[in-house]
Amino acid sequence: MRRDIDVEARVVAKYVVMAPVLDERGRRLWAATESVAIGYGGDALVSAATGLARQTIANGRRELADGVVATTRIRRAGAGRPGIAATQPGLAAALEALVEPLTRGDPTSPLRWTCKSRARLTAALVADGWQVSSTTVGRLLHALGYVHDFPGDAVRKAIPYGVYDMARNEAWVNVGRDHDTPAFAVASIRQWWTMMGRRAYPTAGALYITADAGGSNGYRSRAWKRGLQRLADDLGLRIHVSHFPPGTSKWNKIEHRLFCHITQNWRGRPLRTFETVVALIGHTRTAAGLRVKARLDKRRYATGVTVTRAEMRGLALHPHTFHGDWNYELRPRASC
Repeated sequence: MRRDIDVEARVVAKYVVMAPVLDERGRRLWAATESVAIGYGGDALVSAATGLARQTIANGRRELADGVVATTRIRRAGAGRPGIAATQPGLAAALEALVEPLTRGDPTSPLRWTCKSRARLTAALVADGWQVSSTTVGRLLHALGYVHDFPGDAVRKAIPYGVYDMARNEAWVNVGRDHDTPAFAVASIRQWWTMMGRRAYPTAGALYITADAGGSNGYRSRAWKRGLQRLADDLGLRIHVSHFPPGTSKWNKIEHRLFCHITQNWRGRPLRTFETVVALIGHTRTAAGLRVKARLDKRRYATGVTVTRAEMRGLALHPHTFHGDWNYELRPRASC
C-alpha cells in the first residue's frame, strides 16, 4: 500500500549531473542500470525521468545482459538519423517560449522546473506545426535545464501511506513525517476505518487487505502482525491479509488506480511543505470518479521495536492453507 515517491526525483537528479559527461552509449547503459535496479516498471520510470525512449533503455538492458565490452565505438559510421536541431531548427526555442512564462525556480541554481506537463507541451508544439514526440520534448527540457523538483533542497521527507477502496473508488492517504514503520502502517489503516470505512460498511464483520511483501507492512514483520491484532481487537473485526509475492507489488490496484493519479496531479510542482503535499493528494480526481482524502500525521513512530516469540504466540493468527506466510487472518481475541 506504499509508494516511494522519491525514486523518479532521484533518477532526475542523477541524470542532470551525469548526462553532460556521457556519450550516447554511456547514457543508454546508465539508464539501463537504473532500470534494472528499480525492477518492475523501471523502463517507464527512467524514460519519464530522463526523456530517453523506452526502446533505448531496453536495448541497454540487453547489452548489460550480454556483457558490456569496453569500446570507443558508439555506433557504426554514418548510422543514426539527423538530430532534431538539424531537421527542425528552432524547435528548442519554440519550446523555451512555451515554458518560460510559467517557469519557476531557484535563481541561484541552474535547475528549473515547469508546471506544464510534457504531454501538454507536446500538444502545443504539434498544434503550432512542429513534428515532435513527448520523449523528444522531455529530452529537450533536460537539455534546457528543466526538472520537476529540487530533491537536493529537501530538508524533510513526506511518507504517504494509502488505503484504496476498490469497490467505492475512494482512498485515504495518511502523510507521515517521521518514520515508515509497521505502527505507522497500522495507524493509517485505523484512520481509514475511522474516517471512511466505518461509514461505508457499518455492518462489516471483516476487512480484507492486500499489501506489498516488504516494507512497513511486509509479511515477515512481527510488528505489523501485532499491530493488526490490536486493530482487530479494538474494532471487533476479522482482518484477512494477502501479500503480493516479492517483486510483484506493481500488480496492486492501488498503484494503477490511486498513486499514478496522485503523481500526475503534483507533476511539475515543488513539494516544499507538508501542507502542499497533503493538499495536492486530497485534490486528486479522475474522470472515473476517484475521491481522495488526505491528512498529515504529526505523530512520531519509534524504530527498532522488538516483538518477542511469546507475543507472537499470543496472537490469534490463522495462516491460510495456501502460502500461509503470505495469506493469513487475525481474529479478535476474547480478552486482550
